[in-house]
Amino acid sequence: MEAKIDELLRKAKVHVAKGQFDKAIATAESVLAIDAGNRAARSLISNAKSRQMEALRANTSLE
Repeated sequence: MEAKIDELLRKAKVHVAKGQFDKAIATAESVLAIDAGNRAARSLISNAKSRQMEALRANTSLE
């Protein structure tokens, strides 16, 4: 089970690095389905959501 969690966390990190924040969040949430208290997954979700908001703000003009 630990190997599956590690693999999912690795995939989620790759998604974040590629700017695929929705995929990163979904993958990290898969970890939480296995281990609801997984701190790494919770941290990754928080980071991905923050970066997603930053990306949205950067692409939005207030004209």
